Amino acid sequence: MRINEQLMWLWVTMVFGPANRRLWELSANYSGVEEFIRELRKNRVAGVNDRERERAAGTTSADTVRVYEAVCESGSKIYCYGSEGYPARLLDTANPPAVLFVRGNLDFLDDKDVLTVVGAREPSEYSEEVCGQFCSELSKKGVVTAAGMAKGIDRLVLGNALENGYGAAAVYAKAFEDCQDEQERELIERVSEKGAVITEYYPGCRAGLRAFIDRNRIMVGMSDAVLFIQCAETSKGLDNYDKAVSQGKQVFVVPPRDIFDKRYGGQAMLIKNGCKTVYSAGDILSVLGRRDLIHSAEESEYKYIVKDRPRNTSARNKAGAAKKIVAEQKKADVSGLSGTQAKICELLGNGDMLVDELAVRLQMDIADVFMELTELEMAGIVVSKAGKNYGLSLH
Repeated sequence: MRINEQLMWLWVTMVFGPANRRLWELSANYSGVEEFIRELRKNRVAGVNDRERERAAGTTSADTVRVYEAVCESGSKIYCYGSEGYPARLLDTANPPAVLFVRGNLDFLDDKDVLTVVGAREPSEYSEEVCGQFCSELSKKGVVTAAGMAKGIDRLVLGNALENGYGAAAVYAKAFEDCQDEQERELIERVSEKGAVITEYYPGCRAGLRAFIDRNRIMVGMSDAVLFIQCAETSKGLDNYDKAVSQGKQVFVVPPRDIFDKRYGGQAMLIKNGCKTVYSAGDILSVLGRRDLIHSAEESEYKYIVKDRPRNTSARNKAGAAKKIVAEQKKADVSGLSGTQAKICELLGNGDMLVDELAVRLQMDIADVFMELTELEMAGIVVSKAGKNYGLSLH
């Protein structure tokens, strides 16, 4: 991505702020960030409120350049939505980060299984032991463990991966420049050497009260599954469960050490809700779909089995049946449509797609694809979604 495009994405992030859905809602009908900015500066974007209009008028190109230079001088990398290196898994989330600031390298995220681990800031001895055993085995088998940067389980997860010589991914809930804790700063450096530390907060941007909640959507979005090691019933970490369910991600739960101990109340609730209880790293490895490893009673280690093997659980069977029903529902009536519109419906019949991807598949200019999608949307055949995603209407 060219520098001027990075500056444009950085400008809209500075105007709307990190994790703001309004950016995607207002820009959905434009062919790209450049057109959106042009219309926004001319005050021709419908639905913009007074505060957004004031921030757009008050955020100059010079302001953006100063932030860009500060990021580059700090050694961080900038990944913008849709650019090369931006995590592919985040593209399909409902509210993807427009810009990511990264210490380290993100390349591994698209090639390996990634597991987000959730726990308490003051974990019990039982939870610490479980964390150590699970994460050590998972790291050795090539699973990338992801976590926040808080004290407790988060740092145990990251530290364990580093001690075993494997990479890890961490999502930071504030700008790197706001780090005041020496141990935290050292951990950022260590993780970035073998993995990546990610934040959506640029230099000078103060994190708000929702920073940790917003962070969770990134952790879950870039992961294949979520593991709860310790969680009270009132824990804010349960937001990761909500994010996982909305994104169709598998949720694993370590069984409580004591069912009467309130420190594990959240885990008990998750188990009641049907989340998969796991008693070893092998239980997790047997469910992860791309590099399955199963524990054999005759062997002390796990061994590779056939890639993409069928998962014979009732939940998977139900999910497959549901997916088949949805696919059948998404066979749009293409009679009366142009050849291009019929082809768009055929492509969307396989699942939601980004406008950019549709343009590549159709070998068309993105502006022309937008025109066709607009007509289809007006006819009630397709629906626009956040982050320039489109899908077939089921009605």
